[in-house]
Amino acid sequence: MRASVIFILALAMGGLTTVLLFTYLNDEGKAEVKKNMVQVVRATEDIEQNTTITNDMLETVEVSENEVHPQAVKNKKEAEGRFATGRIVKGEILLSHRLQTQVDEKRIVSNKIKPGFRAVSVGVNAVQSVPT
Repeated sequence: MRASVIFILALAMGGLTTVLLFTYLNDEGKAEVKKNMVQVVRATEDIEQNTTITNDMLETVEVSENEVHPQAVKNKKEAEGRFATGRIVKGEILLSHRLQTQVDEKRIVSNKIKPGFRAVSVGVNAVQSVPT
């Protein structure tokens, strides 16, 4: 008799906990309706590596401020005329480290090597690098 009473109380408390948790989670979702929205730039089409980004490849969308990446591009002017450092898929939010200018392009050693040529690196330590 005593075990069945404890079992029924446990079921009732479990059910009450489930109902309270469900209502709490539903209220939390409704509270976050458009608090602080920030505009970010998103790709409207697939952008391949080393492609110059134009205005028609981009669109601005509003995203909640707490969901925005710190390096997200906020306006189209920051991205226009730059090159993609890697493939950017349609719908992806643009990040500043994925874009480079012509000056940045010239700093990368692998981009200085012409097609059909090879680069060689030689490892040396501090002693070997000093001429004798």
